[in-house]
Amino acid sequence: GKTVVARIQPGQSLLSAIEELLKKHEIKSGYIPVIHGCFSDCTILTVEENPDCPGDPKDVEISFDEPLVYSGNGTIAEEEDGKPFIHLHPTISKKDGIAYVGHLIEATVLLTTEIVIVEVLGMKINRKPAPEVHDIILLNVE
Repeated sequence: GKTVVARIQPGQSLLSAIEELLKKHEIKSGYIPVIHGCFSDCTILTVEENPDCPGDPKDVEISFDEPLVYSGNGTIAEEEDGKPFIHLHPTISKKDGIAYVGHLIEATVLLTTEIVIVEVLGMKINRKPAPEVHDIILLNVE
């Protein structure tokens, strides 16, 4: 498959910019082995222990409204409607050095972002509920 190396400009929504790259290069599924740069703001989804249901962590959304350096990777799956599902997990570092990791909900590029996207051919990658882990929507390969 194709390999795309790109730079995402300041002020852009990260996920929208990635969607534009996928559309431009006609990529339906693949992975993002390298992505790094600086956000002006972002929201991630992480988890914490759920005392009401051990073994079923509770989702926690965390928002940041400050400059953040990050690095991450992810997968690209095709949704039923043909749109890409970008599953990206950045490690975010605040100025005090504390790091956070989670599923990216949204982010705005501050300075720049560099990204490598690799297309996967020969299989359909999508996401489906996994009953063995409380119906969390997980990667599925057909």
